[in-house]
Amino acid sequence: MCDLFLPLLRAPAGLSCFLLPRVVVLQAALLVRHAPAAVGGAFCASRLGLAGGPGGSAGGGPAVPFGGLPGGIDLAAVLARCRPVVPPR
Repeated sequence: MCDLFLPLLRAPAGLSCFLLPRVVVLQAALLVRHAPAAVGGAFCASRLGLAGGPGGSAGGGPAVPFGGLPGGIDLAAVLARCRPVVPPR
């Protein structure tokens, strides 16, 4: 790792501030690439603020409380992905 970041990484708060945004972007990239479009879109809208809200305002992002979703998210598709599929007996 570049020596430029070493002082930042020595402090626990510095480490989390350094890593967290990168982990969120990595998670978003993986979801956009491998998950259904509704799931990747909902994550990006809620964490990165990439969806337009009412009146064209930015949706999601750091100003939205954790767990909050901007309007226009396909919740049925997101929830369908997390439901377990139980094979018939």
